[in-house]
Amino acid sequence: MQNVRGFEPPTKRDNNRQPGKRHRSGMGLDSEHVHRPVRKIRKLLKKLPKQPSSEQVHQLRTNFRRLETILASLSLDRQEHQMLKRLARLRRKAGGVRDMDVLIGYVPTVQTDSEQTCTVRLLEHLGDRRRKEAKKLHAITTKKGQQVRSALKRVDRRLEKALCEKQEKSCDPVPARSQAAASALALESALALPHRLNRQNLHPYRIRVKKLQNVLRLGEGSSDREFLKALSHVKDAIGEWHDWEALQAVALEVLNHGAKCEIIRQIRNSCAEKYDTALSEAHKMRRRYVDVSSAKRNGGLKTPTTTPVWEATAAMAA
Repeated sequence: MQNVRGFEPPTKRDNNRQPGKRHRSGMGLDSEHVHRPVRKIRKLLKKLPKQPSSEQVHQLRTNFRRLETILASLSLDRQEHQMLKRLARLRRKAGGVRDMDVLIGYVPTVQTDSEQTCTVRLLEHLGDRRRKEAKKLHAITTKKGQQVRSALKRVDRRLEKALCEKQEKSCDPVPARSQAAASALALESALALPHRLNRQNLHPYRIRVKKLQNVLRLGEGSSDREFLKALSHVKDAIGEWHDWEALQAVALEVLNHGAKCEIIRQIRNSCAEKYDTALSEAHKMRRRYVDVSSAKRNGGLKTPTTTPVWEATAAMAA
């Protein structure tokens, strides 16, 4: 990945670190955050039950995403292309289970005394789909889990090498730091696009926000916590709206007795409310941290970021 204009990578190496140990130096990349997804995925794949808990599935899916982002930000994704393909298949299966867990949790919030039958039907349908999705997840982890776990050990060694954790004399940690910082800056600049957010592009925008959040978490020390918090609010708000939209689609399929259904009416109202909240959070974050007007003038290219955004990235390259 090429450096973003205006980014000057550091030239000094930290020579005070002890060989063979992972350190938190207060600058650069946080090795614990870099290695944690690998460790968690390997642990989960080793003992994932046939019907995993919602927390196990959530952790599996979340750490898949984080590892994908880490490898991309350090430009290791091409070297690990085959393993990433296997991870993507596992992530999609975990996503099917996770989606059902989320929707099942929403149903009790919309039940009414006059629609108990609809509530039961909806929950039964979602529960049945959850069991089927969990069965698919178990099948692929049984078949591919050990293979992926072995591949992840190799990835862990690559990450150690990229971060110069063994302090070999010829090793230079600067490229990994500069790659991660450049990746973050590119994602930050892209926050100004699209110029107008709507129902069609809001969820893809969330994916971009989530990637940026995962990259910035790799930095040690002085990352701007308020910016990370703003990204988290946007990610969660858009995700919640998208989940309610998914619940509405399922309800319309399962509860087929017309628009008079009170459950469907409540879900539709919740969708509208969650969309307004998600859009508001995204606009609020962009007003504070993103120069959208500059992106319009420059055709969306290399949009200048605000000082807090730059500070959130700078520690990564130190």
